[in-house]
Amino acid sequence: MPAWGAPLLISGRGKCRKWGPFWFRVGVVKVFMPKIKTNRTASKKFAVNKNGKVKRGKAYHSHNTAKKSPKRRRNLVKNALVDKKDARNIKRMIPYA
Repeated sequence: MPAWGAPLLISGRGKCRKWGPFWFRVGVVKVFMPKIKTNRTASKKFAVNKNGKVKRGKAYHSHNTAKKSPKRRRNLVKNALVDKKDARNIKRMIPYA
């Protein structure tokens, strides 16, 4: 693929993860804006709600649950919000969420 802002003078159909799907014809100059790659690990662990806050799952729920009280286990299932200081970096990792 051409560098950002470079013209493309080829005929056919293209598709790639960085540039996305696009159509082009001979003689038509297309300029593509760069896309930001999503961090796949972050996209599986975090989600952005409609208020723009970042949700996360709680830790310590997956093992050694026999010694934990039912109330504690029940509360570990619920989601929590990420701290504001960390949310900015996480939103940068999942730009299209």
